[in-house]
Amino acid sequence: MAIVLMVFCFAIDIAAKTALLNRLDAALREELREICVEIEMSDTQATFLEAADSRFFRHDAYDFLIVDGQQNVVFRSAGVSEEAVAPLASYLRQTTIEKACQTIDVETAGACRIVHSDVGSKFGPLKVITLTSMMLTAEEMAAVRSVLLWLYPASLIPSVIGGYLLASRAVLPIRMLSDAARNISIRSLDARVPVTNPFDEIGVLATTLNGFLSRLETAVGEIQRFTAD
Repeated sequence: MAIVLMVFCFAIDIAAKTALLNRLDAALREELREICVEIEMSDTQATFLEAADSRFFRHDAYDFLIVDGQQNVVFRSAGVSEEAVAPLASYLRQTTIEKACQTIDVETAGACRIVHSDVGSKFGPLKVITLTSMMLTAEEMAAVRSVLLWLYPASLIPSVIGGYLLASRAVLPIRMLSDAARNISIRSLDARVPVTNPFDEIGVLATTLNGFLSRLETAVGEIQRFTAD
């Protein structure tokens, strides 16, 4: 039971982590889509920057970095520091699959979930990065694991108690059979052990023992009659 509960807790942990990452990735791709739409709708870079400053410079828990073909920064949101530009540019050089979410360490931001896409704009090709801190997801996972740490002993203790009670109930007929057999002597061969259920293993054993006692009673009775004669 302990192993089953442990496997169950591990399965919940993996499922919760997968669900949280899938939700986070879906939100990241949606934010990436929104800023890409804004880029495609803008006629000039100045028009886009004006719209980006109003919509995406401070945008909930999401940050953005846009670079051109020469890796020059076109736009970066408030959460992307100058120190973070270099590791993000390195991420772009190493990752060629668009819209593939990954977790990387970003300078001054820690672990972040990140996704990027290449966008063709009216003012040149751009690479767009959308990222968000993993802090909130880590806190949610910590809460899930805290619940699992409490759930494991809370489930295991009743299981142990229930198993003990079931085991005690299972061996009770054996104890009764043993006590009854112990009390039978040569002077009380007419006594029989109780048969609770004649169809289970304990009942078959009790029936067999009663048959043996019957044959023994008959044999002893014949010996007694022969000795008396």
